[in-house]
Amino acid sequence: MHDGELDELEPLKSDPTALRDIAATALRVLEPFRSVVEEDERRSVANPKHRPLAETLTEQRRMDPAIAEIVSKAFYRGRLETECGRKKEAETKPSPVSHLGPLPKSPVVAVDFPHVSSTSHGAGAERGKPRWHNPAEVGAVRTS
Repeated sequence: MHDGELDELEPLKSDPTALRDIAATALRVLEPFRSVVEEDERRSVANPKHRPLAETLTEQRRMDPAIAEIVSKAFYRGRLETECGRKKEAETKPSPVSHLGPLPKSPVVAVDFPHVSSTSHGAGAERGKPRWHNPAEVGAVRTS
């Protein structure tokens, strides 16, 4: 990412029309690629001699292995593996994430706070915001 790119996105986060337009454009841009991949998969099933045009990522080297496992199960039908060196690095090097209080040291922590999870009846700052914006949840996690 280049300097200032995130700054350009700042005004968009409070403009639902602009966000909707950007999402629609992104879908239109991705659609041809999705079509090519799906057609390529269909041809591979129909003709075992078909030489595929597309390939699915099967090994990753960037994510923490615990995060990669979730991604693998959710999006790759369990076929995404973490490269051995990355696994070893995750086991031997200190975590880049600071550990707060009683939370586990895992790179993935799910905390359920049903009493603060609803954005429909939240504080004024939470109303109308996307679900990933919830200051009450942040506060609950930081004080637990």
